[in-house]
Amino acid sequence: MKIKEILPFLLFFLIVTSINAQTQGNRVPYVIYDNFDTGEMFTWEPYPYQQDTGYDPLFGTKKEPAYGGKGSSLSRLTKPNDANDLTQGFTKRIDMYALAGTRLKFAYFLMSDRRPETMDVSIGSFNGVLYTHTIKSPKANTWVEVDIPLESFKSKGNSLSAGEHLQVVVMKTFYPVVNHLPSYTMLMDEFRLNGERSRQFVSVSPKSTWFEQFGHSVINAHFKTSQAISLSVAAEDGIKPNAVSAELIGPDGRSILKNIKFYDDGTHGDLKSADGIWSNNAIYTIKPEDPRGQWKARITGLAGSQFSWDLGFIVPVSGLNAESHPRIFFTSTELAAKRDGNEPAAAKKLLDNLIKSYRPSAINIASLPMPNPIAPESVTGGPYASAGMGGWYNTQNALARIVDNEAWQFYLNGNKEAGERGRAALNKLCAMPSWNHPWMEANGNHTYYPGAPAAMAAAVGYDLLYQILSAQERAAIRKGIMENSIKPFYRDMVELNRMPTSNSNHIGVILSGVGLAAMAIANDDPDLPGLEPYLSGILAKTKQFIDRTMLPEGSYNEPYTYQEMGYRELVEFLFSLENNYGIDYTSTTYLKEFYQYPLYVTQNNRGKYQDLGDVSPTYSFTQQPSQWLVYKMKDPFMYKYVKPAWDSGNARGGILPYLWYTEGIIPKSREILPLSKHFEGKGHMVMRSSWDDSGSILIYKAGPNGNHYHYDQGTILLTHNGEELLSDAGHSSSYYANLYFPGYYTQAIGHNVMLIDMNAESQAPGDFDNGIASLKTYPKISNSFAGDKASSVRSDLTSVYKGLVSSYQRSLLYIKDGPVFLFDEVKSPSEHSYNWLFHAEHTNGKSSISYSDNRMIITRPEARLTMDVLSPEPLTSQIRNSDRSESFIAISSARLKDATFLAVMVPEGKPSNGDFALRPKAIRIESNGWIGARLKDPKADYFAFFKQSNSSNENIQGFTTDASRFTATLSNGKLSQAFFEGKRFSGFGSQLEFKTPVSASVSISDAGTDLELSSETLTELKIKSNSKPVSVSLNGKTVKNWKYDQKSQILSVIIPQGKSKINVN
Repeated sequence: MKIKEILPFLLFFLIVTSINAQTQGNRVPYVIYDNFDTGEMFTWEPYPYQQDTGYDPLFGTKKEPAYGGKGSSLSRLTKPNDANDLTQGFTKRIDMYALAGTRLKFAYFLMSDRRPETMDVSIGSFNGVLYTHTIKSPKANTWVEVDIPLESFKSKGNSLSAGEHLQVVVMKTFYPVVNHLPSYTMLMDEFRLNGERSRQFVSVSPKSTWFEQFGHSVINAHFKTSQAISLSVAAEDGIKPNAVSAELIGPDGRSILKNIKFYDDGTHGDLKSADGIWSNNAIYTIKPEDPRGQWKARITGLAGSQFSWDLGFIVPVSGLNAESHPRIFFTSTELAAKRDGNEPAAAKKLLDNLIKSYRPSAINIASLPMPNPIAPESVTGGPYASAGMGGWYNTQNALARIVDNEAWQFYLNGNKEAGERGRAALNKLCAMPSWNHPWMEANGNHTYYPGAPAAMAAAVGYDLLYQILSAQERAAIRKGIMENSIKPFYRDMVELNRMPTSNSNHIGVILSGVGLAAMAIANDDPDLPGLEPYLSGILAKTKQFIDRTMLPEGSYNEPYTYQEMGYRELVEFLFSLENNYGIDYTSTTYLKEFYQYPLYVTQNNRGKYQDLGDVSPTYSFTQQPSQWLVYKMKDPFMYKYVKPAWDSGNARGGILPYLWYTEGIIPKSREILPLSKHFEGKGHMVMRSSWDDSGSILIYKAGPNGNHYHYDQGTILLTHNGEELLSDAGHSSSYYANLYFPGYYTQAIGHNVMLIDMNAESQAPGDFDNGIASLKTYPKISNSFAGDKASSVRSDLTSVYKGLVSSYQRSLLYIKDGPVFLFDEVKSPSEHSYNWLFHAEHTNGKSSISYSDNRMIITRPEARLTMDVLSPEPLTSQIRNSDRSESFIAISSARLKDATFLAVMVPEGKPSNGDFALRPKAIRIESNGWIGARLKDPKADYFAFFKQSNSSNENIQGFTTDASRFTATLSNGKLSQAFFEGKRFSGFGSQLEFKTPVSASVSISDAGTDLELSSETLTELKIKSNSKPVSVSLNGKTVKNWKYDQKSQILSVIIPQGKSKINVN
């Protein structure tokens, strides 16, 4: 038997009865119990988080070894790449409160050739504290039952206490070293955690649904224009409110109506007096001018204390019914009016070219076979493996293409033969028993992204061919859509919230299909009004996916290859959603500025760019999301790229470029933006020397882990003159079919980072920034400066180095059109050899890297990078090729506890009239406790200094400052440029002082003095000027209240908080 049935049941009954007796007011007893017998993961994820959350064949459920002799268990298998340390485990996000009697129970099985050193079982709170119970030397190769009381979970000596709001559970085993030949598996079963959760109101009429994994409830009905909102609600068992009221809240969060009284006295629609069901049959009548979208009824009960619960519902744009087709992208009236109107010639050209591009489908639909049964063992293998998709999707993909091709031709051009071909393909597509691969289904994944094209085609076909479909065909097609798309999605992504981190592009692709399918058939089935709760479930996952992937600074939480994949068709669903339901995610998410990161990192040449993780080498600004933003937001930056694509008549996206075609926007160029930007959510710093491809693009990473990312914290990518100088092993890697992928491409060794003792896996993966307050272990950029003349970044990388270093700080100081100073400070309690890695693409089939006398040179066809390594000493080096046309150099120290790595990098383009010249060599300077570098270049004399312990602020090679690091450039013996972080800087004829600390760049020339600075507070600048300035400007506006003291020759200016540009002349 799986468990001993009688005693645990009685104990659980007694515990719940006791809890129920103690529970008061706004909480109810709550137990999370997962036994995995259905083969599903129940919102669990592997921990550390997997490299690809969308597809991980080593995580799932397994039937053997079975706990108790039957059923499935959660499984995490790891195949080591080396004789190295190994960490594996699980995590699950929760939302509950601890009780004095809270206990965490589970059983585990460690399939291993040895015992781990520890197993940490942790519970994290919403206030960011992780409480841990450690099991030392846990047993292997047998099922072990665990029962941990609340007080055994500790953080810094303090026990987890009753009342704590709990957010996450983590189980993590650690092996100091494993054998690289066998695999290691952790299995877990019979998980149980008891406590309390917030008390809810439940809608009795219409019914409501609680989306447990998303923490909110929805009413299974929509309210249309002129319809009165009528609700009957009840508090969950255990309490009877004395009074109930409500507030209606619109999509923008503003109150629409407050203090709405509910009745339990047999009036106002209440069916029975004093039965605990509270009603109001005339809450509010939807007006034509009311906002459309997702509303909330905030129900509040009073029973000694007050408690509230929100019930969401939708107010659609129009009353959709079975006859309102087409509807996904337009109505027949809307399209006819557009085609008959005075359209621009370019828009007409888009539609004409779409219609003319039609070619009748030549495939014999009847001859297309149903997919062959495939053993559900694997869908990936090595380069010569038989395991794979096996063409399983071929038939449904062929049918989907036929439906899409023929349905549009039928509707747009009245081609009846096309309509019949589309009809036949649609019927066959929706008669298929499944659109999901057998491996996925066998492993608890009820949806997978390759099934999305079938759902999208079925949606479009049903919508456009509706008038020629019989009632029986319509019902059969709806059934096929429900059974093969909407219901599997609801189970997979709503009830179970698979991939709960919701940061995989796969989710966006799947949502594209299921979302359009929902738009097509909503309200067509009289037994499923509003398609609820399915539609609201789709929206819950959609919102979570956008929130987790679109970041506030205008970036995306995966490599940008996957933004294009994940949002390419998703915006088509979002367009349809707003048309039909008024739901606009650009107003409630950061979706509308996702393009800022690619604006900063791409070249003008075909959108070539460098990115981190699993990437492709180009980015397109004419993809559907960019077109949609131009149409919807009138975005001027994207308009520059999208309008020419529209005007060419061949923009991507089928009918949508025609529907979205927009004129009259004044385009904006990225050249008006600052040259550098810190993308804080993504953890990237982008530093450009110019917007021309002839300049440099420097990208630095220190931040949260993300989907499809690699173990590359602290890495540097550098492009100059259109050439990759510092590159990344992790592109063109063929993913899982490449046997180098897990051990080289994704590991630290494949990136421009520091290794310890030449361990390819020196870094552990950091945590995702996925809303879990207590799982925030990842490197962070501690300060940055994004200037046009100079940029800097400093980061703490300690957290990913597996406890081998007590501190690791990496800094970059970049003088635009000059050198880049790289400075690492590493401290460890033990001696190690530290290895600094730099990767580069091959040139003419051979390694582009050379090294001699502490100088590394990377020579590419049109650019060169020269790097002088000034510290530590002595150093050794080794250059190695990888499995593709790239190589790396490892520059290694002797065995040390502490080390400082100081290097000066100079990128340069190849001269048009000859070859590269010999570069001057940088020299190391130590002055008054500072370590620094000097590069005497033909253009100028460049300095950078970094403060060490027991340092003086005076006479640092002629400079004085209270900063901890600075750069300075001398021209003809005078200061021409400097960057520092502090309050004071002087030297070589210049003097600056601020009232409070700032980050500041100063450029001095005969034309005047320019400053860029960032200040956390209002401050005052005092700068030495030999003569009274003619004018002072601040952020482009003339300043009038500046002061100049003739005697001291000091100019004083008040500077506001934030970023400022000052010009003095």
